[in-house]
Amino acid sequence: MVAYYANCDPQFAKDWWIRGLETAQEWLRLTTSASVSQHEVSSLLATAKANQHNGSGWGLMALLMYSWAKQTGHEVPPLEDYLDWGRRAPFPRKSWWKSTLSGLQRRFKRLRSLWPAA
Repeated sequence: MVAYYANCDPQFAKDWWIRGLETAQEWLRLTTSASVSQHEVSSLLATAKANQHNGSGWGLMALLMYSWAKQTGHEVPPLEDYLDWGRRAPFPRKSWWKSTLSGLQRRFKRLRSLWPAA
């Protein structure tokens, strides 16, 4: 994500683009840090949540940050509340997430049955 946001001429970058670069750099720092506090993670997630509608880069970064925070054992809000994609989507958030996840799981199982592990 740092490379994505760094690949822009600073004189043409918008505020949200520069904020994206700074946030990606902070996230990289946290991922390589020996100890990360809940406060640091919460602050990072709050920044990503506030900017998640500022382009696809922000949306993807918000999702990846959430996943990282959850996998590293930090306290995170419910995904449906954090992403807030329902505000722009024509479908209800909770039912969409459940049906999408269910569909992806079915496809994955089907693919695994076609190509069993060697």
